[in-house]
Amino acid sequence: RRDVFRSAGMAAATAGGSLLLPNNNMIANAATDIINPVVNLPGTNVKFPLVSFGLQVYDDDTAYKLTTMALEVGYRNFFASVLAKNQKGFAKAVRDSNIPRDDLFICGSVVSNRASGYNAAKQETTNGWLANTAIFDKYSNGKIAVLDQIM
Repeated sequence: RRDVFRSAGMAAATAGGSLLLPNNNMIANAATDIINPVVNLPGTNVKFPLVSFGLQVYDDDTAYKLTTMALEVGYRNFFASVLAKNQKGFAKAVRDSNIPRDDLFICGSVVSNRASGYNAAKQETTNGWLANTAIFDKYSNGKIAVLDQIM
């Protein structure tokens, strides 16, 4: 890649032309288009990102750093699992970003696989999403008051 840019610069300089170098907005827009292609949801104006950034099992500081990086390069769809136990770091990164909540799609998870029967599973699922949402809401200063999906 360096050789291509070097050749382009030399060609522009020797031809008396100027070389257009990308600015931060150009880079961010290109990254968003490549990293986060979208699909229009039928019957809506919603553009849903096809690529999701899934938080793995690491501490809150690492979750903060990686979520911040993901947001900066264009990710807008996130999967944050209660099993990873790093909702605080994720929520703080979303809070500190300048990205409007409406531009983000956030999926949380609950663990209800040990429930026996429909009512118990429904209750464990409800308890799980309420607890998950409470953590997101608290550490994002209200920026993540609602999850877009729960699994």
